[in-house]
Amino acid sequence: MLFSLPWLSATKRYSNDQIAIKGSALKDHVSMKKIIANALLVIIALAVLVYACDYMIWRYRAATNNNAYGTLTVQYYYAIGEKSGKTEYDFQPPQQETCVNSLFPHAGYSPCWYERKHTEKAIRV
Repeated sequence: MLFSLPWLSATKRYSNDQIAIKGSALKDHVSMKKIIANALLVIIALAVLVYACDYMIWRYRAATNNNAYGTLTVQYYYAIGEKSGKTEYDFQPPQQETCVNSLFPHAGYSPCWYERKHTEKAIRV
């Protein structure tokens, strides 16, 4: 059985099967949006949970003096750009730097796993 939709021109006609297919496609589209929104919400909630757990573990270690902080030797150097386009490097004596034994930065200190990989720090002038 054919019928026309009132908002379409009189020449456009759809069968019931075609309308059912279009309706189910629309439902799939809406449910896909919900799936993506829920997945994004779960990812954000997991990130917040991991950060909160990391913070609580770090606070416990700091309160019990149980290896919350670490120190590393860092080599600083000045990278001085010259007029000729060359760069002059002026190395400073190595310095001890404090880091935190955690996944994320806390109390203004970088994590030790990150600091171990970045033991040389350039100061561009």
